[in-house]
Amino acid sequence: MKKIVVYLGNINPKKNSSWGIFNVSMKILESLIASDKFEVTLVITDSNNDLFSKVVCKKIYLPERKSTLANKIFLDNYSLNKIIRKLKPTIVLFPRGFIPLKKQKKTTYISLICDLIPLFYLKRFNPKALLGIFLLIFSMKFSDKIITISEYSKKQISKYSKKQIEVVPLGYDSKVLPTLKTPKGNAVFILANKNPHKNLIKSIELIKRYNSLKKTNFKISYHTGKLTSEELARDYQNAKFSLFLSDIEGFGLPLIESYSYLTPVVFNNKTSLAEIGESLPGKCDVNSEESVFNAIDEVLHLKESKVRILRDALLKRYNWKEFGKKLIEILD
Repeated sequence: MKKIVVYLGNINPKKNSSWGIFNVSMKILESLIASDKFEVTLVITDSNNDLFSKVVCKKIYLPERKSTLANKIFLDNYSLNKIIRKLKPTIVLFPRGFIPLKKQKKTTYISLICDLIPLFYLKRFNPKALLGIFLLIFSMKFSDKIITISEYSKKQISKYSKKQIEVVPLGYDSKVLPTLKTPKGNAVFILANKNPHKNLIKSIELIKRYNSLKKTNFKISYHTGKLTSEELARDYQNAKFSLFLSDIEGFGLPLIESYSYLTPVVFNNKTSLAEIGESLPGKCDVNSEESVFNAIDEVLHLKESKVRILRDALLKRYNWKEFGKKLIEILD
């Protein structure tokens, strides 16, 4: 049985990380613990114990520190290395991608890299993204092996790292969001926030323009803050279609979420969205108004029976059982 340390540190979706990476981390832990191939040790801070109270494995707690670059590189690194020297694990897995400066011999350091957004801002020199850019590139270069979530992400990571890169697509659990029995509404749910790569303003203007040209009256729905699962479910259910014009996505989970509510998606046919949505209608070029409007027309003409077929195919292809199976194969 292999010893594996899963390092999550001070991960907390309520304070310093997304619910997305937290949920993926939980699925990783579930898969490893359910397997009979690994002896799992979870490394977290003491204040996060409540978040992982239902995780049944050995736990080691780090000292509580501020989430700063200096602490990540030096103090957290020092504490983690003391743990690794003592446990002598075969593998140390970093679901958040972070790799320490110093590595122990005979231990394989594996990072999961989901978020490539910092690379988008690297090309546009955004000072606010410098910390994320530094940690991401550092992890890509110093990992012994990298796991990522799409072929697009693998291609981008390979530009910075020559290490082995494995692809494990994320899963989706349709039970995560509430089931609603209300009829479909007449809104367009824009899957965007204020980050420039999400193209929120452009999306709003395109729907206004479509309404004017086509004499439609679609209501525009979007949110720039965090949503509860009930709010998110309601927006998907009330939408005639969703609009997902992001310039870059590492995976594109909202596309699958939307279809789970039988709400088709008009999406930018680039990055991982082109991969996840390969067999779907609604592809468009975000820089072409004509392309976007043609894609809207296409999804509006879809029959519900066809949307159900598309939804079922997505849920069959992207599920956590397959995610766990492939993850174990790579780590074993």
